[in-house]
Amino acid sequence: MSPPADPDVPSGAPAGGPSGSGPSGPAAAVTPEDAERAGARWQALAAAFHEHLARDPNLCVMLGIDARLGELPDPTRRAEEEDLSGARSLLHELDVLDVSALSPDDALDVRLARLTLQAQVHDLTRLLDGRPEGDQKPTAGDDIGDGLFLQFVNDPRPDRERLETIVKRLERVPAYLADALARLDRPVARWVDIDREKVEALPQLLDTLEAWSEEVGGGGLGPAGLRARAALADHARHLAALPTSDALHLDEQDARELVRLRGIDLELEQLHALARDFLAETADTLETLRGRLVEKHGLPAETTAA
Repeated sequence: MSPPADPDVPSGAPAGGPSGSGPSGPAAAVTPEDAERAGARWQALAAAFHEHLARDPNLCVMLGIDARLGELPDPTRRAEEEDLSGARSLLHELDVLDVSALSPDDALDVRLARLTLQAQVHDLTRLLDGRPEGDQKPTAGDDIGDGLFLQFVNDPRPDRERLETIVKRLERVPAYLADALARLDRPVARWVDIDREKVEALPQLLDTLEAWSEEVGGGGLGPAGLRARAALADHARHLAALPTSDALHLDEQDARELVRLRGIDLELEQLHALARDFLAETADTLETLRGRLVEKHGLPAETTAA
């Protein structure tokens, strides 16, 4: 699995020198006017970054953004291309931002924003067997279920308001599934199995939402719930009948980039050493405890830690 070369996703440190963006070269004294201009520019870019993130209705629910709560993610290639264009545009704006004139807190926010946008570009440009990953990875179970579940269990709005946006999402399920299915092109068999399992489990969530709706006086999910159930059942059958591919490979360069874009400043070898040492220490601790328990309780010497 290898992404094409992309100027917005460097393989090493971010463009613009050690600060993460902005002009490189000898450090110059920052005047109050410089700091004010850079701060104002960053505030404008931060608002644009916030708006960019809010394109994802599920992210709005997760982050508590009061927008698009009654919508579902758009699974089409067109929407993906718009997300990619927006991420690249924001990255170019951050490239020319004078981070050295920002406060330490704002400079850290810029770095995190860059990593988020670079990760999005990386994900949206990744190819699998020479084709876009989005064409081969069905995500209906997560796209539909995540927003419904979070609005049910972790949304501070009144019950009736949550129920209203949940029903609006259910009304969009048939159209979403039609677009999602049209996008798929010989998807990866393992990913199809995972998504089909999630889709087939969604009626259980709808049962819970139905009962909750009646408890809060909403009268159930109505026709939207019935149509969503029928569409989910059809989608699961369509997924099971799709021709699939077994090609699933993540090369070393892509793996290293994925780790870097998650803000982890360790090499794969260092992460492997940490994991190896942790497992070895854990095994030693378990063996020590096993020996103590065997002696204390008079258990057979062959008693295992399991």
